[in-house]
Amino acid sequence: MSAIAGVVPRACLGVLLLAALAVSGCVETRVMRGGIAIPIDQAIDADLKSARRDLAAGRTAEARRTLEAFLDELGSSSRSNEARFLLAGIYRDVGELEQAAQLWRRVAEREPLSRRGAESRLRAAEVYRDLGDPEVALRLLRSGDVRRLPDELQATYHRTAADVARLAGEFSSAVIALAYARAAETSEQEQGQIDLEVAELIEERLRDEELEATLPRLPSGRVYLRTAFELARRQIARGDAQLARQTLAGLPEDLDQFDRAIVLGLLDRAERATQFDTFPLGIQVPLSGRYSSFGRSVLRGITLGLGLFDPQQPGRYRLLVRDTRGEPQQAIAATRELAQSGARLIFGPMRSVEAAASAPVAQSSRVPLLSLAVRPDLPYQGSYVFRMGVTASAQVDALVGFAMGALEAQRFAILYPRDDYGRGFKNLFWDEVERRGGRIVGVESYEPGAVDIQTEVKKLVGLQYLTDSERQRIRRRDRLERRREENEAELRTPELSNLPPYVDFDALFIPDAAAQVGVVLPQLRFYDVADVTLLGPSEWNDPVLLELAANEAEGAVFVDTFDPRSEDPNVQDFIARYFAAYGEAPDAYAAEAFDAAVLLTRLVERGARSPDDLARTLMTFPDDLPDYRGVAGLVGFDEVGGSQRELSLLTVRRRRIQAYVPGAPVARRR
Repeated sequence: MSAIAGVVPRACLGVLLLAALAVSGCVETRVMRGGIAIPIDQAIDADLKSARRDLAAGRTAEARRTLEAFLDELGSSSRSNEARFLLAGIYRDVGELEQAAQLWRRVAEREPLSRRGAESRLRAAEVYRDLGDPEVALRLLRSGDVRRLPDELQATYHRTAADVARLAGEFSSAVIALAYARAAETSEQEQGQIDLEVAELIEERLRDEELEATLPRLPSGRVYLRTAFELARRQIARGDAQLARQTLAGLPEDLDQFDRAIVLGLLDRAERATQFDTFPLGIQVPLSGRYSSFGRSVLRGITLGLGLFDPQQPGRYRLLVRDTRGEPQQAIAATRELAQSGARLIFGPMRSVEAAASAPVAQSSRVPLLSLAVRPDLPYQGSYVFRMGVTASAQVDALVGFAMGALEAQRFAILYPRDDYGRGFKNLFWDEVERRGGRIVGVESYEPGAVDIQTEVKKLVGLQYLTDSERQRIRRRDRLERRREENEAELRTPELSNLPPYVDFDALFIPDAAAQVGVVLPQLRFYDVADVTLLGPSEWNDPVLLELAANEAEGAVFVDTFDPRSEDPNVQDFIARYFAAYGEAPDAYAAEAFDAAVLLTRLVERGARSPDDLARTLMTFPDDLPDYRGVAGLVGFDEVGGSQRELSLLTVRRRRIQAYVPGAPVARRR
């Protein structure tokens, strides 16, 4: 019998009256503890105190055993919820999240009006948030009364509510929850973090109509002011200067000096905006879904390029932003809606499948579509369709031209993934090498995302199909190589000098993303693929390459549109302005979008304001804008509307990605 087992009734009077007296409450219930029967209330108190002592001392396993036994034997007692609450915390800490959530929910259901019930509801919601189930978490949070929580948990409640609302895509609710969290938070550091989260939500997640609906639901304070400023800025940008004045007029009168300066600046912009014909500009990029980070970079680059952060800019652009979610059907709908809303030019979409779907709509609507996609045939869909993205062909031209020119390479090998991306790059590279008079001496492919490509590497260098005699000679050669100076003469004999690996190429092209290349390069080194230059596309320009294979990538050469390490004053000025506006460094997407936006402002300044004028002047660029210089290499458009760029050559040197300096030697891998 366990220490908690054994319920013993003791009659108050005679045995014959036991049943009746038990019914009337005259039976004293006892439980066994250490072989001694003690009153149940005393046992309950002792068990819970023991569990709390064990928890305080870090004896989690002992506390767990006590609480589980308590609930098994005395689960109907008046203090069982206290045990469930403690046990749920143990389950959460050891990773048994479902069990923790179930116990906390049971406590919340049994004590809906108590502080413990309120905290249990909060803790269960936190668990469901961590389990990726925001709908259940939201239901729990909204079914209780936050006022029943102790003051020290108020901020936690609202932060949790913000987290699950964001996960559920309810971005307006997330902003409101963060506003209450900031009001309850006492740590300046946490308040600063909340401000960053609010800025991201209101600048990039909430549409204009959502901002307008959110503002009156916010409590007074920093989040309210930040939202009002963003709403007024957008109203000015889209030409609603009078509405912006109304928004600003509703702010409190006791603003500090900093906020008052912001208000005065916005009012000044609103006043000057009324003096210009506002230009409606369409933007369609993915702001939700798996490509949202790219869309955010594009939107930021465009906003900066249009000068919307410049207090002297008279707010002459009205931005019409649509979220494509990276989906072709959404992109088609966005293009049609933007054209019907009067957009004179449309930036986007980004993905090739979106751009190909949207192009016919833009062409039939006679609205220029300036897409950041890389699809080569995109501009052929009409005179109103332009491609800003750099194509695979342009990257290959730059790489092969560099290798055969600066490096005087003649023999090439290709190691590529067996997907459309890899095959496309492989065919382009092969054709360009042969067009320039070079030779492809080795080609192998591997499964996309493969971790082990030893078989493919061995095929590439002649190690896959060996006779027993060749294997024995290779093992002998490898042993002698350990002391090459002592064994130089023997290693030069015909028997040992003409054995694989046969690295008979000057350069090796690997068209894949940096994360996969970081897996491939160490396997090349293992099979002594040395004395060659590694070549790659723009996807290699990623810090993850250095994280995975910095040593193996030493001397590799790849291309990209944007080089943040460039000493060009225009590039450094762009980086500084971007960082000042957004608190982080720009990527290539932001740079390309910035170029497009600056180009538009130049064309508008020269009088191109109608869709027809813009389409016509884009085709004559750069003849009409000889002083234009893009930070991402944009120099003009070809005869059909495809961008022409000066690509940057990059290399890895001393575990850093650096600009390749013309004339500088490129270290070959050994």
